[in-house]
Amino acid sequence: MISGAQDGTLLLWNLDGQQVGELVGHTGGIASLAVVPSTGNLLSGSADGMLVLWDLNTGKQLLSFDPTNSPVTAIAVATNAPRAVSGHEDGSLVLWDLNSPHSIFTRPQVSRVNAVGINSDGSRIFYTTGIETNKNIGMLDGQGGALLKESFLGLQTGNMVLSQDGSTAFIPTISFIIEWDIQNWRQQGILMTLEGLITALAIDQGGRVALTAALDGNLRVWNLNQLDRSAYTTQADSLYAIDITSDGKYLLLNDVSPDLFAQPGLWDIAEHRVKQTYTGFNGEDAPGSVAISPNDQYVAIAGSVVGIPTVMLWDLDSEDVLCNIQKFKVMGRAVAFTPDSQYLLAGSQGPPTNPSGELILYDVKTCDEVLRFETNKDVSSIVFSADGKVALTGSAFNNRATLWDVATGKEINHYAYSKGAPVLGAIFGPGETTILGSGEPDMHLWDLNSGELIRTFLGHSTIAWGVAISPDGKYVLAGSLMGDVTLWDYATGKELTRFTLPREADSFTFSPDSKTAYIASADGRLIEWRLAERSLPELLDWIKANRYVRELTCPEKLQYNVADPQCKP
Repeated sequence: MISGAQDGTLLLWNLDGQQVGELVGHTGGIASLAVVPSTGNLLSGSADGMLVLWDLNTGKQLLSFDPTNSPVTAIAVATNAPRAVSGHEDGSLVLWDLNSPHSIFTRPQVSRVNAVGINSDGSRIFYTTGIETNKNIGMLDGQGGALLKESFLGLQTGNMVLSQDGSTAFIPTISFIIEWDIQNWRQQGILMTLEGLITALAIDQGGRVALTAALDGNLRVWNLNQLDRSAYTTQADSLYAIDITSDGKYLLLNDVSPDLFAQPGLWDIAEHRVKQTYTGFNGEDAPGSVAISPNDQYVAIAGSVVGIPTVMLWDLDSEDVLCNIQKFKVMGRAVAFTPDSQYLLAGSQGPPTNPSGELILYDVKTCDEVLRFETNKDVSSIVFSADGKVALTGSAFNNRATLWDVATGKEINHYAYSKGAPVLGAIFGPGETTILGSGEPDMHLWDLNSGELIRTFLGHSTIAWGVAISPDGKYVLAGSLMGDVTLWDYATGKELTRFTLPREADSFTFSPDSKTAYIASADGRLIEWRLAERSLPELLDWIKANRYVRELTCPEKLQYNVADPQCKP
């Protein structure tokens, strides 16, 4: 282990905590250290503006680079190329050849460089800047230093670590870690701790686990994949509603179209692609609700086309339009099939200036209206009981979840927040003895019969939109207006884990085996979140596909008798 101090000393330690050496040469405080993967040498940068390359076996200086005019704030080394980059207090970025004391180029910035990164071949350089202003993240061309990308980050950061494949930058700031998607150049997510300001970040070679140090004196270990989380681009500008087939093979997304007119589509979960598109909706805004019939024969949506409230029904396989219903007075907002797949219940929702709505049951085969429920209030969500005898709806403006008799269309009971807040989502709990409602930051679980509050699920700071319970009844999943996605234990109400998306998450569903959750993100991405632990065969397959073995250094090759003409005794 190597440590650098404010007085410029560099100390070498063994794993038992005993000092075994000292590197002498810097006169300013050590700001950053990096080990060169290909050689095992150490690169150090300090407040005196110096960069030095050290042989860790002998403790001698191999190279002292040309002095810079500003204190070093950060350094990074390429994995497969003799390149390093340094960031400085005056905002300059300097690219170095590790075989020469002279810089390749210097690129000025407008503010202090907080963190730097460089990809494996040295072709791309990354940085963050700013203390009070110009808090940006950027990317430079590694050949000539041309600016390729720059975005406002809004936060002062610590160091930067790139994933092994160079696709993601992990950047600590305050009490969380930002995941930055380099290819699409946008924030992918946030890993958050509620305690301690993070001061340093390191990632294992496999890119799965991170270790952070914080001002509270604690070291924290992070799962960077948050129980195996993946994000897929769907071509849509935004996703607001999803549903899953009974076999867990396909998802219905409210929009898969890259053009201005929204079209729902079927997503192949195994192949991570759109399988088919259901045309004919052509709405300027994507449908607000989607549903797949329990027998996997039909798909339905509710929305609005050119201001006309619309409910549509397709054959799932043939993509033929079966129903195009335009009877609502205000926008179609929610749809759900009866358990026998013979009927479709659709609800509408007006704007805040006209907070009205309707709830109508339709015959799937004839598209005819069967029953109009006794309400003129808005409907924001719909689910059926397992036997199909009762339906449960949420209401944003009527501020309640309502239980309905499906045979008569009459209200059985209703459930409300004490503050009179909206109930945007409402679902049955395990065994259908409870009702779970979302709308306030704290979600409420009510007793179905008495309406008494049983438990609250806490953790969100803003409105919780949609909510889902896993089929096995173990988990509750919900998202907030600020992009927080939180998983709770249903039985105890205890928060298990969370992550944050750049935009709000509105709709959730689980795989039939409860092992995976799917999340619709308003930035157009589909999030696949594996919740269950892998079986041994699955774990072995994953290790084979993702294992990383670094290149041995020359001393290691000589030690283990690995032939390499480039390594001399």
